[in-house]
Amino acid sequence: MEREFLGKVKDNTAVRVWSEKVQQEKGDSLVEGYTQALISSPCVVLESSL
Repeated sequence: MEREFLGKVKDNTAVRVWSEKVQQEKGDSLVEGYTQALISSPCVVLESSL
């Protein structure tokens, strides 16, 4: 279960990096200081099965 969680965290990181790259290429990026603040914040996704 821990591996699954860590895998999702890595996937989220990859998606975030890809998204930032695409936004920068399009000229649709966030203010640089703001993205730096986002990078230092952890990204956590919680899922539950009912």
